[in-house]
Amino acid sequence: MRSGASPFFFSVGLLGCSENHGGLMGKYLIFTDVHIVGAGETIIDLDPAVRLTQGLAHAVHHHPDAKAVIIAGDLTHHGLPSEYTRLAEVLDECPLPVHVMLGNRDY
Repeated sequence: MRSGASPFFFSVGLLGCSENHGGLMGKYLIFTDVHIVGAGETIIDLDPAVRLTQGLAHAVHHHPDAKAVIIAGDLTHHGLPSEYTRLAEVLDECPLPVHVMLGNRDY
């Protein structure tokens, strides 16, 4: 991650498929590069799990009509089991379906 970069980036997107293509048209909340670290660890003095929790809460509050959350990797910072456990704990609180995609650090 670049020095000074945010631990994750947030955007809201529309998937441009018609109802004839499986009904995928709708709003999806997209997060990338969340880089979850172990409990007590930070990146540039920020806890990515706390930031993701805040971002999810904000996004769900302002976009309750979203169909799902999509999180593109890097999901973790080091690919450690403890980081995935922490990510799962954050995502368990999300009221929307969550879909994840691996990144280059997720090995």
